[in-house]
Amino acid sequence: MPYFERKPFANLQEVAGGGPHSPVEVSPLVATSSLKDRAAAILREQSQSLPAWNRNAGISKTGLAGFDAPSLNAVAPVLLNAPPARPGEKSHLVLSVINDASSNVGYSFNFTDLVSATGERIPHSAIVCTPKAATVPAGGELEAGVEIEIPSVSPGEYRGLLVCMETVPAILTVIVSA
Repeated sequence: MPYFERKPFANLQEVAGGGPHSPVEVSPLVATSSLKDRAAAILREQSQSLPAWNRNAGISKTGLAGFDAPSLNAVAPVLLNAPPARPGEKSHLVLSVINDASSNVGYSFNFTDLVSATGERIPHSAIVCTPKAATVPAGGELEAGVEIEIPSVSPGEYRGLLVCMETVPAILTVIVSA
């Protein structure tokens, strides 16, 4: 039966096919690193492509676990599953932005690249949200359409982040079919 074994970093480049002249980027896996540490590092790395005001959205190990975290981190991320599509097609989904505050709230959608388990990417530029930015009235709701144009990539699941306002990022997933 197949199984996974965690390799030391010294051997990881050989396993991943990386090397001094390889385009494969391999992040070190520190032996003392926990899953929460690694998840926080990945989220921090991905958030660097977001506007400066959203880069430090309070990502912390305790926030990822839900312990001793400010309310911003205590909210579980929303999972958004776009319908499957083939390369050359578009996948569409509709989001509702709900403002439960007592004042108007402006928002804008920002996306990271969608990445597969093999490292292939659907660039964030292939994701369009309409409207990209708007103001939701106090106690109101607004719908936004998300369109993902699937480039020529291998079949599989692609995941990335959607950040809107100062909220916990949503995880956006699309399945690319053959």
